[in-house]
Amino acid sequence: MLTTDKLKDVRAIGYNIAQILKKKEMTAVQLAVLLSCPEMHIQEILTGSIEPDRKELDIIAGFLEVTLDDILQEPDGEIMDYNVHYMGQVSDIDAMNETLDEVDLYVRLLNLQ
Repeated sequence: MLTTDKLKDVRAIGYNIAQILKKKEMTAVQLAVLLSCPEMHIQEILTGSIEPDRKELDIIAGFLEVTLDDILQEPDGEIMDYNVHYMGQVSDIDAMNETLDEVDLYVRLLNLQ
């Protein structure tokens, strides 16, 4: 079963990949082509809605020329703005994570159909 910490980690992975893409001036479309998957799948990874499997992580790390540790590291404080850019300012981190957990679980349930 997914736990809050697990969902938080998945969002951190998505954030780290998104930041590396941005620094290298690469796009989600390029990753989708590389992984032979729909761009929506990459967008779900970047937002932390789904967890990339180990094979995907290895391919992404190789493509971005970074280590797996770079992708899995604890993100900087900017993750708050990244995760809630559409919600405005967040004052309660625990409430934010709880809300994002519920949204992520909902998206996963929708994707199972």
